[in-house]
Amino acid sequence: MKTKILRWYDQSTRRLVSGIAVAVLFFIAFVFSYALPASAPSVPWHFYTIAGIFALVGMIFGILVFDKELYGENDDHMLG
Repeated sequence: MKTKILRWYDQSTRRLVSGIAVAVLFFIAFVFSYALPASAPSVPWHFYTIAGIFALVGMIFGILVFDKELYGENDDHMLG
């Protein structure tokens, strides 16, 4: 039972961290591609909405795709 809880915690924490990392990368990429070339002093409110949606898509991408690419389907090797 304890190993199942530890395995679930390791998997969920790792997926959350990789999802947040990819979301941050997507957000930074969106900001650099939209806001900086325009160099507008006032950024409209819908920019933040679009950037948030972009980051959310990046987080979903990071959780579903990036985690499997790094660690594979079998997580038993994480237990040592």
